[in-house]
Amino acid sequence: MLRHNHILSATWILCIASVQTHAECPKPTTTVKNVVLSDEDILKASFPEGSTAKFQCIPGYSRQGSPTVTCQDGQWTPLALKCIIKVCASPGEVANGYYKLPDELVFGVHIEAVCNTGYYIIGSGVRHCTANGWDGREAVCEVVKCGSAPKIQSGTSLSEEKSEYEYGNIVTYICNNGYTLKGSNILTCREDERFHPDPPECIELANVCPKLIIENGQKTGPNPPYKLKSHLTFKCNEGFILSGSADVTCEVDGWTPLPPKCEEIQCFKPQITNGTLTAEAKETYKFKSAVRFKCNPGFTMQGNEEVTCGSNADWSPLPQCKEIQCFKPQITNGILTAEAKETYKFKSTVRFKCNPGFTMQGNEDVTCGSNADWSPLPQCKVLLTPSASPPQPPSHTWWIVVLIVVVIISLCVIYVCYRKKCSRKDYVANVVTNPEECDL
Repeated sequence: MLRHNHILSATWILCIASVQTHAECPKPTTTVKNVVLSDEDILKASFPEGSTAKFQCIPGYSRQGSPTVTCQDGQWTPLALKCIIKVCASPGEVANGYYKLPDELVFGVHIEAVCNTGYYIIGSGVRHCTANGWDGREAVCEVVKCGSAPKIQSGTSLSEEKSEYEYGNIVTYICNNGYTLKGSNILTCREDERFHPDPPECIELANVCPKLIIENGQKTGPNPPYKLKSHLTFKCNEGFILSGSADVTCEVDGWTPLPPKCEEIQCFKPQITNGTLTAEAKETYKFKSAVRFKCNPGFTMQGNEEVTCGSNADWSPLPQCKEIQCFKPQITNGILTAEAKETYKFKSTVRFKCNPGFTMQGNEDVTCGSNADWSPLPQCKVLLTPSASPPQPPSHTWWIVVLIVVVIISLCVIYVCYRKKCSRKDYVANVVTNPEECDL
């Protein structure tokens, strides 16, 4: 009986110990984003069996689901709470402006008010989406204002005179009689609180444009003072070239286009392909300067070798250096030893041979020279055999003998003829008229 009582006591103690072991939960935690333990429960040291704890959303987030968990058998029941980020309502419209909005109007974002051109913001214009909605106040855009309109000499404004003008207001000007307007006759109040463009000027019609003097040149046209639409024409002295327009007209804004200048004529260094200057080259040359070219070896010049810097700052027609080419050479009774071409380059060499029955006189090799011609061409002469050789001319003595015989025969013939003449019947008459005619 005693032993039975001890067993019951031990069982009771174990039951109490077991109950005490499962009667308390640890401090609750969660992995749910944007959720924290409530301010009240975060300070508690113990959570007995059956007790509850509350969670809450961080600022800027709204609660969705139950925030309470319960301690059961030493464990917390699952948390059903979710925290959704708060959304701010539309900030509304901005008169004469607009808000620069992000993709989502949620807690933490900011918006900025921007005014239209001609308006400026009152205050900062920046608002933030807070847990309680938008902070700050609605943006206000005020219109830009300019002060009084500027005044001009010898002219007046056609617009109503006011102490200030709003953005976009315009002021119109006219000049007094005898004057003309230079610049825009309309000024506008702009966003920088100033009138634009600059105020115009009223120029006296009798003296609109200034005198003009062109160095190293001459002008033709009316004398000063220059009125509107006066026209001048310029030309430069020899050795100078006009830079700009030769004709200018007096307009309200002055001479149009801008007056020209007479600049010294300078020609840049001339160059040709496959040729060089005979003297050292300079970067620029004065008017009427002359230079001379020569062609590189193997090239021949076409055109004048000397060129001159002309009145338009350019050179008289430049020569060209063409590659030397000799045409196919030919000789009578002979041919080239190699296949012939239509043309040959400078210093090309070809060889000739004579046809059968002919012999060559001269060099068999000829070269294409600097004048596009060949070095002296050979000749092919008939080849004579010993049997066909022409007879040798008579000796010098033989020719003298023949000459003497011919002279003697000629004298005899003359004498005989003369004697026959003197023996005619009219001889007596001849003696009477000219007794000395037949004397020998």
